[in-house]
Amino acid sequence: TRLLHSPDGGPAGWIQRIRRQPFSLLLLDEIEKAAPEIFDVLLGVLDEGRLTDAFGRVTRFRSTIVILTSNLGSTVHGNLGFGPDGGPAYDAEVRGFFRPEFFNRLDAVITFHPLSPHDVMAITRQELEALAAREGFSAAGLRLVWSENLVSAVAQAGYDPHLGARP
Repeated sequence: TRLLHSPDGGPAGWIQRIRRQPFSLLLLDEIEKAAPEIFDVLLGVLDEGRLTDAFGRVTRFRSTIVILTSNLGSTVHGNLGFGPDGGPAYDAEVRGFFRPEFFNRLDAVITFHPLSPHDVMAITRQELEALAAREGFSAAGLRLVWSENLVSAVAQAGYDPHLGARP
């Protein structure tokens, strides 16, 4: 009820936004933590592209991209399948968690791999360049220059193998 309705009994805010802007992206984060009833609601959204509320009002999702994120399989270690690195078979983990009628409505299971050291260095350079391009520096006539040692030090300080780039 809280997912579909606002406290005043009308449609939830996100549903109102989809009605106003049908060309949208709907992100449902960590979907595996949702109550089983949520999956029942999403069956119609993922299959027919429509959601009917208790009052018979229909919201169309045919032009909406729905992304479900999950941590399924992220704690599994070892060789579970024929993945590129011999790691966990996330597709199998997702298939095993969701009911077949729900899983069959998903277009794809996309695996996000950990950032490589090369990726972290590239992100660090990009962030340093964005810092150097700030208006305050150019207005003051300052130009930032840095060495590769600094890029490496910042990249190492801002990356944790378990937390990724969150630090």
